[in-house]
Amino acid sequence: MSEYTKMVETMECDRFRYLPPKQIVEHCMSMTLIDMEADGCDGPALERGCGAVWMASHVRFYQFAPLVPGDFLTYRTFPRVIEGNRYIYYVEVYRGDQMVVRFDSSYIPVDKTARHVLRISQVEPLWKTPSRTARSRNLRRLRPAVDFVPCGGDSVRYSDCDINGHMTSGAYLSLACDGLRFWESTAPRFMQMIQLDFASEVLPGTRLRYEKGEGDGVQYLRGVKPDGTVAFTAACIF
Repeated sequence: MSEYTKMVETMECDRFRYLPPKQIVEHCMSMTLIDMEADGCDGPALERGCGAVWMASHVRFYQFAPLVPGDFLTYRTFPRVIEGNRYIYYVEVYRGDQMVVRFDSSYIPVDKTARHVLRISQVEPLWKTPSRTARSRNLRRLRPAVDFVPCGGDSVRYSDCDINGHMTSGAYLSLACDGLRFWESTAPRFMQMIQLDFASEVLPGTRLRYEKGEGDGVQYLRGVKPDGTVAFTAACIF
C-alpha cells in the first residue's frame, strides 16, 4: 500500500463549494498512475514494451461525506489485482481517520494500432512486482433494467481530450453529471455513488445524445454517438 496526500483547493470545487466527481476521479486515477509508473508499467512503458496504451474500462466511487476547500486528504492506493483480462485498482481516501471516498477502477491494455485488447500474459513481464490477490468488489458492467428516454446531449471538445485524442475519464464524469442535472439544486449535495462504464472511444467534435432512466433510487444516463453506438453508461446516487 502507498499513501499520498493532497489538499482540496478552492478553485477545484463546484458551485456547492464541494470537490466534484470529476476531481475525485482524476485525483484517484492520478495516484494510481503514479503507482503504475513506480512499478514499471505506466503508459510510456506499456507503449515501448507492447505497442499498447492503457484504457480505463470502468470507474466507480462511493463518497461518504462532502469534501471542501482546505481538507487534507490521504490517498491509500493498493497494488493491482488481475480479474480476467483487466487490472483492478483500489483507492481509499481519508480525511483524518474518516474514510470519505472508496474508489475502484479497471484498466485494459489496448494495442495502439490494431485497437484490440492484449492478453494480460503479454503485459505481466513489464511489471517490477507481482500482482496481489484480493477479494473482488464486484466492479461489473452496468446492465440497467430501466426504460430510457431522450434528455438532450452535448458535443465533445478538444479540451475534453487527452494525448491519445480521446475524451478523458474526468470529462465523461462531467458530461454525465451535467446530463443528469446534478448541479441544478437549490441545496448543496454531493455524489454518493457514481459508476461509469466506458463503452467506446469518443473523438473531439462528436455530438452525443443522452438517454436517461431511473430505478431503485439509481439514476442512469447513456451517451450515444451519431451511429447509435453507446459511448458510456453512468449510474448515480445523489
